[in-house]
Amino acid sequence: MDRDIRDISHFGAPSAFTCPTCRGALWELRDGELVRYRCHIGHAFSADSLLLEQTEAVEQALESGLRAVEEKAATLRRVADRYAEKFPNLEKQYHEQAKQLDDQAVVIRHLLASRAA
Repeated sequence: MDRDIRDISHFGAPSAFTCPTCRGALWELRDGELVRYRCHIGHAFSADSLLLEQTEAVEQALESGLRAVEEKAATLRRVADRYAEKFPNLEKQYHEQAKQLDDQAVVIRHLLASRAA
């Protein structure tokens, strides 16, 4: 923990990947046929464990995205309903935006379902 961030470059080359734990840069470390990844904080991964962590990160991101899309659609509908009398054009616009978000949510749900299968 008391090392400079540049110290790890002595062990390997920077990879194009980020640490799934801290989101920092990962270095690729080779020891013969063995390939490992490590960030400057010290999180370390084999190729297989990195793939597993990335899979979990993708699933969490999709779930967060789904929640955000659904919440925004619900907010748009609630605001649209409140604007119905005074601003009918805005009400229509918000309902259309909510419908587009519903369509996006279907795609995200499909991605999540296909990952579970």
